[in-house]
Amino acid sequence: MLSWRTIKSKGAMIDFIRIVLYSPKGVYLEKLQKGRYGYLYQFPHETINIVIDENNGRVELKLSMMYCMQGHNFTFDRQLFMEGVRRLCEALHINLWKATVKELEFGAIMEVEETPSEYLKAHHGKPEQKLREDEKKADKNGCRFWKDKNSKLDMKMYNARKNLMQKTSSKVRSSIRNYDAASNYVKFEVHYNRPYSSLNRGKDILLYQLLTPSWADRLKEDLLLQYQRLYVTRKPLPPKNKKEASSGDLLYRQLLEYGSLLGKSQIEIKKEYYAAMHLCSLLSVNDRKSRQVYFRSIESKVAFEEGKNRYDLTEYIISALKKE
Repeated sequence: MLSWRTIKSKGAMIDFIRIVLYSPKGVYLEKLQKGRYGYLYQFPHETINIVIDENNGRVELKLSMMYCMQGHNFTFDRQLFMEGVRRLCEALHINLWKATVKELEFGAIMEVEETPSEYLKAHHGKPEQKLREDEKKADKNGCRFWKDKNSKLDMKMYNARKNLMQKTSSKVRSSIRNYDAASNYVKFEVHYNRPYSSLNRGKDILLYQLLTPSWADRLKEDLLLQYQRLYVTRKPLPPKNKKEASSGDLLYRQLLEYGSLLGKSQIEIKKEYYAAMHLCSLLSVNDRKSRQVYFRSIESKVAFEEGKNRYDLTEYIISALKKE
């Protein structure tokens, strides 16, 4: 059982990247294979597609270097990242470290106490942030997205152990240091659709910069800032006695549970209930008042957990950001 003093994390990591480089002298193609949509390069664990415009020397790559070099993105290895870029530079005869970063994913994997679905269900975008919440229909409560209305970035939280089980072999999983198949893991990450706009005031970010201390700090700081755009709901405490478990009480608890899945607070649920009463023409003013009294009596019986919110990942993320 984890406690706030024994928080475990896998550290912060660069995951998916899309980079573009213009090479006036052209690109060496001898070590590449012709693919359907470009050229193919084989890494130890993945084959990537490289789009090359031979007319203007434009080179575009999309990849997760950790998947390419170690077969998974559960941990980040700076030396492996550098080795992967070195191999590409050598194969293409270009300096990819000077490539412009067009898209970027940065996140952290955390070992958590409870099942990942409980953390996902508890997280929602703060109303003032105007984030559009979504989740994969085929993976309910296993992955949740928040899209920024200006399309500069998306946030994602998902069950990292399930993701690892689905995308890797048992051989790869057995090679991961300190991975416990019986533990629960959650990943929170930010996908920057235009990192130069979100992180660098519209100025290009070059690949080599991502590994510098100043940029590592900037990415870590922004990961925490983006997480703070979410709020975390609290779980109601169970009924203490039968008087708190009437049909009305249990229905209200179900309403709270359903509302929480939709990102609605207790106050918002109450407002919607009152609004529904006002729309019912069968009810007189006194009828509405009596039902409001009854609603408040049920509402008053529900207590919520106090102290630190068990689903708040702030401390976990901070712990991850302290690791190299």
